[in-house]
Amino acid sequence: MTQQTELDFSGRPGANVSAPESTTGFDDDVQLFVNLLTRSRDWITSDDIIDHIVNRLDVDGGPKRFTKTYLRHLAKAANGRILSGQKGYKATAAGTIEEIQTEAAALLKAANGIMDRRKKLLYFFHHGRAVDDRKDGQDETENDNTNERGS
Repeated sequence: MTQQTELDFSGRPGANVSAPESTTGFDDDVQLFVNLLTRSRDWITSDDIIDHIVNRLDVDGGPKRFTKTYLRHLAKAANGRILSGQKGYKATAAGTIEEIQTEAAALLKAANGIMDRRKKLLYFFHHGRAVDDRKDGQDETENDNTNERGS
């Protein structure tokens, strides 16, 4: 039999969340996180999420397992079902078009930053100096798909 626990999100609509008696698996934690956000339908800070999961639900490993870093991993593993931002976390299903577009733009900006860093790392690997250290001012023409020295 599954134990059900009520969560109070200080007036936030739909605050009831059920948790299995033993939530020990990562997939169970992802589902718990998604359910919590889906029922809240509003932005919730990571501190509030951790407080409610640890202090109101009897979740195995509570405070040691549920950290801000762990929540980020859960959100990433939720396959698009969770929005994240400065306001905290929110179920994508409850998000506005603007919130979803903002999240998508932030993810694209982060991806572009990672790709830029990758290009500079490979440039340094192949040329032994940082991109900004080039003396002749030439544009970088390094092949983006190279991943081995001498390729």
